[in-house]
Amino acid sequence: MGVIILVALGAAFILGSLMGGGAADFFSSLWPTPTSAPITSRASRPVARPESTQPLCNLWSEVSLEDEGSEMCVYGVVGDVYSNGQGFFIVFTKGSGFHFLSRKFAFPGVTPGTCVMAVGRIERVADAPVIVLDDHTNLFYCQ
Repeated sequence: MGVIILVALGAAFILGSLMGGGAADFFSSLWPTPTSAPITSRASRPVARPESTQPLCNLWSEVSLEDEGSEMCVYGVVGDVYSNGQGFFIVFTKGSGFHFLSRKFAFPGVTPGTCVMAVGRIERVADAPVIVLDDHTNLFYCQ
């Protein structure tokens, strides 16, 4: 059963990318958008639980600034989480490298050692590749 789901997710990702719909549209139809509304300070937002990591998802360390502008699925085991005046950060290694950033939400369920994934457009923030988690980009647990 799990193999069938993985094959179906992979096929939908490829077809969505080829047809311009993108993987984000596909994933948002599978898991509802969390209902937490953003407020002036970052609101807590739950993390969805899919059955498994998408087969065409990229490990965070495989994403670079060369991918800027591409829509990608990215996953990894969290190294650290922190919040500052610019947002809530989910990082995979200290220093530079790919990370998730949310300027609107905090994800209190995400702690070091947790596997997370998201599908979104790769952006450049402070000379690092990121996926910005917003109202239309969900964060998911992975295995």
